[in-house]
Amino acid sequence: MKYCVNSTPFNTVKELEEHIRSILYDGRVNEPLSQQDFEFMYDYFQQFHIEFDQKEGCGIREIRKVVEPMYGKCRGFQIVRIDGSTTDISYKFSNISKKRPFHDLKAALRQLIEPQVYAFKKQYLDEYKNATCSLTGEPLHMGYCHVDHFKPTFHEMVQQFCLIHGIGDSEIERIISPPTDNQLYPEIIDSDIKTSFYQYHLENANLRILSPLGNLSHARKQ
Repeated sequence: MKYCVNSTPFNTVKELEEHIRSILYDGRVNEPLSQQDFEFMYDYFQQFHIEFDQKEGCGIREIRKVVEPMYGKCRGFQIVRIDGSTTDISYKFSNISKKRPFHDLKAALRQLIEPQVYAFKKQYLDEYKNATCSLTGEPLHMGYCHVDHFKPTFHEMVQQFCLIHGIGDSEIERIISPPTDNQLYPEIIDSDIKTSFYQYHLENANLRILSPLGNLSHARKQ
C-alpha cells in the first residue's frame, strides 16, 4: 500500500482524502473528533504536514470540525492546543505535503488587488442594471456574480510579472509573509513588489463579470 495512516492502508491520495472527508462531514459542526478519528488525523498530520511542528505547538488537546471562514458552507479542521490557543489546519495533501511558493504568491497578490476587483464589479453593475452573463445568460447582481480575468488569466499575469522582475521560488519566500496561526492567506511584505504589482494589474488586467456557473464551468472550456 502506498499510504498507511494509523494502521489503515490506502492505495491513492484520492482514497485517503475521501476517508478524511467522511470524518470531516460526519456529525455536527464545532464538535471535537472522536478518539478514533483524532488518532487517525493526528497520525496523518504528523506524517504529511510540513508545518505540523508549528501547528502542534505546545501539544494538541482536540481537533474540531468547523466552518471555514472564507468558504461559508465548507468544513475544515481546527486544532485546539493544550494552552487553549487554536489554529486552522488544511488536510488537502497537495497543500500540506510540500511548499508551493508560486501558489502562495498568487494567493497573496490576488488578495492585494481585491479593491480593484471590487471597484470594477460595482462600477459595471451600477452602469448595467440588467446585466446578464455572456456565457450562460443568467441575470447578474452583486450577490450573484464573479469577476474573471480573461486573456490574460490571473495565473498568466503573475507568471509574466515574475519574469519581468526576476522572481523565482527563493525570492518568493522573501517577499511573502511566513505562515502563522489562523492565516487565511499569505501577505506581500515587500513594499516595492506590492506597489509594482498593484499598478501592473491596474494597467494590464482584462476583467469581465460572469455568473458563478459561467466562471467555474463554461469559462474553463474557452
